[in-house]
Amino acid sequence: MGPGPLPQPDTSDLNVGLIAALPAEVRCLTDQVIGLDIPVRINQQLVCLTCGMGAERAHQAAQRLLALDIKALVSWGTAGALVKELRSGDLFIPDIIYSTRGDIHIPDSDWGRRIIQALGRTSVTIRTGPLAETTNILTSARKKSDLHAKTGASATDMETAAIIKTAHNAGLPCIAIRSIVDEADMALPERVLRHTNVYGKTDLLRLMVEIFCAPRQISHLYQLSCAMRAAINTLTTVANDTNETLMYQY
Repeated sequence: MGPGPLPQPDTSDLNVGLIAALPAEVRCLTDQVIGLDIPVRINQQLVCLTCGMGAERAHQAAQRLLALDIKALVSWGTAGALVKELRSGDLFIPDIIYSTRGDIHIPDSDWGRRIIQALGRTSVTIRTGPLAETTNILTSARKKSDLHAKTGASATDMETAAIIKTAHNAGLPCIAIRSIVDEADMALPERVLRHTNVYGKTDLLRLMVEIFCAPRQISHLYQLSCAMRAAINTLTTVANDTNETLMYQY
């Protein structure tokens, strides 16, 4: 079986499972149409599942991939910065992950080093440090500063903690590969986000109404669009400059 959806479990070649919240985060890995909430084979050794935003969705996605007898898990996609040192488009590979419940998880450090080494000749800026789980998108610099003060984390996302916990409970290695979108001092357009679903798709009609009512949102929306483009370009570099299992050794 070649690349494509896996409506029925086929474990013959699967080694690594990759979980992303948004279709946009997966498009740099494949030219095929990205199905939602179904396993899609990227190549003979990598299968992905696009689950939507949030810890519970990420946990369910990890459980579905575990049923395919994969050997390792990747939390893949974007993250928000909590410190000024992180810029849009920086690659962030966390070395410790804090959950909202106070749990601490340690990703596979050797795997992380292989990723960093493989990207050594690229122009990508790579950062490491703590990543903190959040239950919602942090839309203001104040909210980001508060989470950093509380946890000491450098970046945040909503899915990684759930994925790595599920992996470790199953005795599997796990790593997070995250590209920074919004910087620590960047405000996100709340009026736009309230009309964006868990897969990152925006209701365009309601978006136009929001922009008409609050035209200042346009500049925030443009800034977010540029930041997202930088983040996706970085993920594309990772996809192009690592191997079929994103440097997982088995």
